[in-house]
Amino acid sequence: MGLAVEVGPYLANLSLCSGELDWNSDLKDEHSGEVESKPTLDPSKSTGSPGDVPWRASLAGYLQGVLIYRQALARAVEAESAAVAMGKLNIGPQAQEEGDEEDERGSSYGLPQLEMRETMLDMLTSVVNFSESCLSTGLIDVQRWEELNKENFPRTKLCMQAAVKAQADACVRQIIEWKEMMGPEEWRELYVVIPTVWAVGAENPRKTMFRQFMDEDRVDSHIITSEHPRDQGEARTLLGRIVGDRSIGRFVFGDETKEQRFKTLGLSSEVDVVQDDALPAIWDAVQRNGCPVRRNRSSVVENTERRKSFTPSFC
Repeated sequence: MGLAVEVGPYLANLSLCSGELDWNSDLKDEHSGEVESKPTLDPSKSTGSPGDVPWRASLAGYLQGVLIYRQALARAVEAESAAVAMGKLNIGPQAQEEGDEEDERGSSYGLPQLEMRETMLDMLTSVVNFSESCLSTGLIDVQRWEELNKENFPRTKLCMQAAVKAQADACVRQIIEWKEMMGPEEWRELYVVIPTVWAVGAENPRKTMFRQFMDEDRVDSHIITSEHPRDQGEARTLLGRIVGDRSIGRFVFGDETKEQRFKTLGLSSEVDVVQDDALPAIWDAVQRNGCPVRRNRSSVVENTERRKSFTPSFC
């Protein structure tokens, strides 16, 4: 059956900010110049608005988290600046030349890249201001919300780019290490199960990264995404059913013709095993009832054509 790797938890544990932070102490927010303490918003209490609203508790809790993160970032920036001033840390373009331990993410304090820090503080501050306004008035101004999102889109885009770069840098190195550790024979038999949700099930960075390193004739058959597995046990159960169904399908339907291969793959893929027979039946029923037939080639026909020469020899 080969080996299986469940990659969800590993990729979920990546973090861009890992410095040791004391969130209970006061700090000077260098972005605003004000001294702040740890937020103590109580979502269950009124904030002086004209009346309570159902979303107040959720927004207050969200705002508390934003304030804590903004304070943590400002505190880490302040600590790094102090270290630089004291000559204990060198950051910037000359850091690598002088041998300091700094990577592309920022510094030894686990901070984002230098150019990202002001962007993140600006974005967090704008979110804080909008959220506090909503809580104080008891109203959500849709026009102000749209303006906030428009203002923050370039910042959001930069943050997304930084996040996926950090993910790609770390995960590609890890996949290469796994591939070298296993060797070509075991790697060829590897199955990758990627837990996902519908919103990102079709395309996502994890699937894309593994496609770069799996044997080309294994990409369609050995990378499996599913919403079902919630732990490694369920992932292995899912994998066993898929591979087992493929083996049974080959014995039951065979793989000599295009039609046989479609049935074999249909037992253990995203396409229903009866889909090739269902399409003409559905089109005929639609046409007989006086309706125009819509043939969606992108869903099944193109997928079938792409796989028509594929032989499930792995079964």
